Amino acid sequence: MDQELIRYRQLTDAACKQLLADKLMLACILKSCVAEFENSTVQDIEHRYIEGDPEIGNIGVHCDTTNPPSTGRIQGMSNESTTLTEGRVTYDIRFFATTPQNTSLKLIINIEAQNDFYPGYPLIKRAFYYMCRQISAQYGSVFENSNYGDLQKVYTIWICFSPPANRRNAITAYAMDERCIAGNAHEKRSNFDLGQIVMIYLGHEHDERYTGLVKLLDVFTSSSTSYDIKAQTLKDEFGAEMPQRLRKMEEYMSGFSDYVEQRGFNRGIEQGFNRGIEQGVVRSAMNISKNSNLTPIEALTLIGVKPNEIQSYLALIEEEREEQNSL
Repeated sequence: MDQELIRYRQLTDAACKQLLADKLMLACILKSCVAEFENSTVQDIEHRYIEGDPEIGNIGVHCDTTNPPSTGRIQGMSNESTTLTEGRVTYDIRFFATTPQNTSLKLIINIEAQNDFYPGYPLIKRAFYYMCRQISAQYGSVFENSNYGDLQKVYTIWICFSPPANRRNAITAYAMDERCIAGNAHEKRSNFDLGQIVMIYLGHEHDERYTGLVKLLDVFTSSSTSYDIKAQTLKDEFGAEMPQRLRKMEEYMSGFSDYVEQRGFNRGIEQGFNRGIEQGVVRSAMNISKNSNLTPIEALTLIGVKPNEIQSYLALIEEEREEQNSL
């Protein structure tokens, strides 16, 4: 695979994560997958229950990387992970939400976008690992010493873009349950219901299950679907209007189209592709800078922009900021 195509796929992945991390998109996911929000509107979830800004690709998974010494609060956990034996692994998207039933009760929500359904191991086992890591990593950030009663519930939600045919257009949840083997001793559910895995298997239309969240995610992550269809799908499935910020994101997504997989494209198409690359780099750098307290130069360097190109990208970032401020 040539470097141009590798770069394209990296930026497409980044653009997809930025889209999924929009609070309205997250609200649709929570309403469909998290029991605590099933009776809430997406508007309430978006504006009342999702806390702060979602963290994208900068919180670590493995041991000793989820909690760098900082503020002592879970919101200060870093999204990046490096270990001597397992390398660097990060959660795609992570954020925090209060529940309608008890606004003092917080949930930790992790969203993972997965293109490869057969990575060489059962994907569900990786999901269990992610869930358990986010539970155990709360020591020292959510609670200290023996205050295990302060543990927060974790949801890890996996969006599978290319599942096998027998799983398409489906959503499956896995959770801990209580089973009395002898006698009739029961525990309060909130004391053991501390983690849940949700697998979302996208598919295609012409299927009776192609509705709700699976339809929304399939439509919104498609580069070939028009803005009008995306806006109508959002309204039909979740009763929400398309905000201006998502229109901007749709424009960035459309900048990355499938034609770059082809070879021998003419100069005009190549220029369009390069413009899409520029837009993706600018958007990614701005969000990385915002979510991880890096300067724009540091964010551009992290993405892999060459030193002799940084100044031109800084000018593009400034243009984008001016455009956003004018909206």
